[in-house]
Amino acid sequence: FLGISMGGPYVQSFFANEVTQEWKDQHIDFWISMAGVFNGAQQALRQLIGGMPLVGLDYVDQHELRDGLREWPSMSWLVPNEMQGFDPTVAF
Repeated sequence: FLGISMGGPYVQSFFANEVTQEWKDQHIDFWISMAGVFNGAQQALRQLIGGMPLVGLDYVDQHELRDGLREWPSMSWLVPNEMQGFDPTVAF
């Protein structure tokens, strides 16, 4: 399996909460997450709290953008947190 960006925490949540260890042993040889946002993104929290201007999009009001982003369900995945079932081991 390969997870990229938001796919990392989404697949990790699936592995931790939806399938058994037996299922993982049978179906998963390896899993790689590239640029997974496991513990959130500080910029997302800043955007949700107060808004911030978008570089190159000066015509977009930062508060209107903030209000719009609060409606996107995926933004809650980007708020920094401690994920249960996540092993923070890093391999190079």
